[in-house]
Amino acid sequence: MKAILQHLDKMGKKLNSGATSAISLGKKVAHHIHHYGKKVLAVADVAKEFVPEKYKDRADKALATVQNITDAAGKTKAGLGRADNVRQGLAAAAQSRDLMGGAKLARDAYYETKKGLKNTREVLSRGPSAGLSTTGKVTQAGRSKTSIERQR
Repeated sequence: MKAILQHLDKMGKKLNSGATSAISLGKKVAHHIHHYGKKVLAVADVAKEFVPEKYKDRADKALATVQNITDAAGKTKAGLGRADNVRQGLAAAAQSRDLMGGAKLARDAYYETKKGLKNTREVLSRGPSAGLSTTGKVTQAGRSKTSIERQR
């Protein structure tokens, strides 16, 4: 019995280490995408004035794409932060050997993972639309339309 518990403990440490690395890398990537997307959007307002009239619609579509990608990266970063909090809680419960606390954290992790998968499926199911945009024309609830979206 002791050997089984030691084996499970070793597997748990490896899984925790792998999850930590994956979450850390995901946060870094999402942060860079979000950071540079915001910089592009900040410069785009000024640069848009110099775009010839016949290319303005393409520029608007490209900026809408950058806006969507930047928003998705910000939400991904927030989701990874929640996943990291759940992972830390599970690691703490595993170290304390608290059965009820571990069961509650496992339940919370299950529902957080389920919610995260649902959100990911929704984003992926939108698919590409015409032009340069990579998302559909559906706006997210609670977010006002950008000037580019209002022009469509």
